[in-house]
Amino acid sequence: MKVYKPSDLVAYLNKLGTHAKKSFSQNFLIDKNIIDRIVSDADVSSGDVVLEIGPGPGALTDALLETGATVYAVEKDPLFAQGLRERAHPNLHVIEDDFLKTPLPNHLGIKVVANLPYNITTPIFEKLFENHSSILSMTVMVQKEFADRIVASKNTKAYGSLTLFVELYADVVTRFIVSPNCFYPPPKVTSSVVTLKINRKTVQSDPSCIIRHCFTKRRKMLRVCLKDLYARENIEQAFAALPFTETLRPENLSLTEFDMLATALQSGK
Repeated sequence: MKVYKPSDLVAYLNKLGTHAKKSFSQNFLIDKNIIDRIVSDADVSSGDVVLEIGPGPGALTDALLETGATVYAVEKDPLFAQGLRERAHPNLHVIEDDFLKTPLPNHLGIKVVANLPYNITTPIFEKLFENHSSILSMTVMVQKEFADRIVASKNTKAYGSLTLFVELYADVVTRFIVSPNCFYPPPKVTSSVVTLKINRKTVQSDPSCIIRHCFTKRRKMLRVCLKDLYARENIEQAFAALPFTETLRPENLSLTEFDMLATALQSGK
């Protein structure tokens, strides 16, 4: 059964006695060309270890297995997990659990390939980056708006803490846009496939805390954003040593500049 074909997919869902659940953010790929392109862009080949998050009926899973890779499929929905187990493929390891609550496979050089559940994309990214030392790359389908945010340039509306957080851990390549018509049922949003090559940037002082805090007040000047964290004297001393001013806003600073700011503030404590 080719579960990327709409008629086969509906028959498969009926066989399992289930349907696409909004609560699990389930929209299933029904375009084989898109599936094959994801696998190609992920550069998956025999011998690779792949982590797939939320495989659902398994259309992408089947394509990944065809490469000869070993696939760890983490599926929260028990009916889909059972359906994957019934494939009885020697290279398929089904983990029936919430991805946010389960440890990553004990391997190095993992390639993450997935059509991510859009309702928990950000916490999934956070968990993957927390385990970046085990991961080689991530080729994932996300909501286009999310993809636009992770590749945004500073001084733009889309630029934010997510942009900088991703830049801290990876180099991003936007692959292609995916129409809602490529899914069953079709989502109300356009999707985008991106590849992230893990490349943890070297920073003098981890600026993550300051970045997150400042972007909760993104329209405020930096001196206002920081006053809850540092004494006024500390802030003035830090900016006196920096090549940019305290009147800038968070969206005006690059990752390098946030690192400089964090270093200057910490050295002044």
